[in-house]
Amino acid sequence: MRSRILAALIGLLALALLPTSAARADGTGGAQKQCRAEWTNLTSLHAENGNPRGPVPELVARWEAYYATARQYADTATVADCGDVIAAYAATWGNLESLQYSLFRFDPLGRLAGAEGNREHALSLGHTKHLSPRLERAFRVARRQAPRAAGDLAPALAPAATVDVNAPVAVEDVLTGLRYAARHSHAQQRLNQVLRVIGNAELDEE
Repeated sequence: MRSRILAALIGLLALALLPTSAARADGTGGAQKQCRAEWTNLTSLHAENGNPRGPVPELVARWEAYYATARQYADTATVADCGDVIAAYAATWGNLESLQYSLFRFDPLGRLAGAEGNREHALSLGHTKHLSPRLERAFRVARRQAPRAAGDLAPALAPAATVDVNAPVAVEDVLTGLRYAARHSHAQQRLNQVLRVIGNAELDEE
């Protein structure tokens, strides 16, 4: 009799504990789901415009690594991976992109490639093989000067490959060095001039 009463009490106690345990499990699961949603949102935010790319392959690869890791967290993150962890990750990723965008004007070959793409677009729209003599001349100058400018800027660009994007002073040192190199590069100055001529033609407009 005593054993039956004891078994009944244990059963009642187990039933009383079940809702608490279930609620605790649901709470943890909900927080984990929310955490993964935060990583999904962060990944989507950066994926919207894609990798800024630019003249430094190491930074391009670093962005791709950040994207891949964020996608993984979107599927596997636990509660511990949110809060300060995701905040720090987002800040670093944002700083990386900011540097990549800042380097655009120090990417002679990339800027030339963009102009060439706009030229092809304009030619296809106009069903012609040539632009105006003035623009064709500007393109010839740009094609000569872009590789020279890239060579002039290469030494100042090299530190960007390993710079700590979370260190504003270090990043500014890289940009200061590049601005100095650009000012003292005849090829870069000449390239800027002809790319302005090309840009004013708005070849990317329909």
